[in-house]
Amino acid sequence: MGRGLSKPGAAMRKGGSFLLHVIIGHSQLEKIPMSIERQRKILEEQLEEIMDGIAELKRNRGDNFSVKQLERTKKMVKSKLDKLNDQSR
Repeated sequence: MGRGLSKPGAAMRKGGSFLLHVIIGHSQLEKIPMSIERQRKILEEQLEEIMDGIAELKRNRGDNFSVKQLERTKKMVKSKLDKLNDQSR
């Protein structure tokens, strides 16, 4: 590990500029404001990945429990997307 990187939030000089590394928890990351368009794009990508996962599990005869978990996750993401779409109107 490079000098100065052993501490969270430490700054490092590289090529004439300073790099700052900050480590934050996932719960804090969610508090950073994001545009509605960006949120929508992320949720749509998640929804597509989930549906691809469901299709792949069904194609490969994956266990029913995993399919049901993904279906629940799909429903939750779809709900968030619907809520976001209602909010943007």
